[in-house]
Amino acid sequence: MAYAGRYSRCWYRAGHGSVDLAQAIENSCNVYFYQLGIRIGLAELTRAGVRLGFTQKTGLDLPGELPGRFPRSVDWYKEYFGTPAVPSDVMSVAIGQGPNDQTPLRMAYVYSAIAGNGTAPPPRLVARDSAEKEQVGIDLGLDAKGLEALWEGLRLVTEQDGTALQSSLARYKLYGKTGTAQNSQGDDHGWFVGFAGRPGSSPEIVVAVIVEHGLHGDAAAPLAAKVANFYLDKKYGHPFDAEPTLGERWRAGRPGTNGQWDAPNRRLVPPTSVATTARGGGQGEQPKRRRDTGDAETPKRENGETE
Repeated sequence: MAYAGRYSRCWYRAGHGSVDLAQAIENSCNVYFYQLGIRIGLAELTRAGVRLGFTQKTGLDLPGELPGRFPRSVDWYKEYFGTPAVPSDVMSVAIGQGPNDQTPLRMAYVYSAIAGNGTAPPPRLVARDSAEKEQVGIDLGLDAKGLEALWEGLRLVTEQDGTALQSSLARYKLYGKTGTAQNSQGDDHGWFVGFAGRPGSSPEIVVAVIVEHGLHGDAAAPLAAKVANFYLDKKYGHPFDAEPTLGERWRAGRPGTNGQWDAPNRRLVPPTSVATTARGGGQGEQPKRRRDTGDAETPKRENGETE
């Protein structure tokens, strides 16, 4: 697509055609989010990023944490780069590129709010006193309907046509998003952030993984899946499984891995507070190995394409 003198395409050269939000997340469709960012505008995107804490520390109870880097406003571009923002800068920010540095901890923090009721307390290593009132550290500002829309897209990522199909788990359901962090010093890095739990139950673990020089999100997704599977198996007393993902089992020739699990379309259940309150309102197919779009980039000013 072309906008304000910039031409950019999707990582999938043939294009995904007409998609909704869930399908755009499922397929990691650049063009959908380019167009969404243009509609929202750079000023509003930067305001939202600041509100969600992308310029701040998470509040972890350890010294030495560094804040993220994200444009604080449209004027920030002039202050930081020495040149003002151009209209097409919104396209990079809309898919997580441009001057955007976030840690895995920050992304796990955001996803803990998505996995819950839209809010989450700051991350901690030391448990709170049970009598201490838990503070809200992040509020996505989404009601139940908004969270449901995000959940549907994140669910589809590990379904039959999603970018992380091969990272789906036999015993548990993994929701999440693959991504690529562009790296000006070498091969790109692979991202995956998501949450998992037993089908029919609420999420029980949030995992964020970045694989340096992993090229695409499909390098990180299997590791995130294995971490979630290990945690949940240990929690529920199941023996260690060295090959818990669909891709591993298919490549090993294990039975019952003919391209999808026996019970596709499994779902997690939002916490009760989400479901009851309105906050502001084919068999026999080989698993597909899908390349992924960029969702984050080591900060640099460019209008390059993501593949």
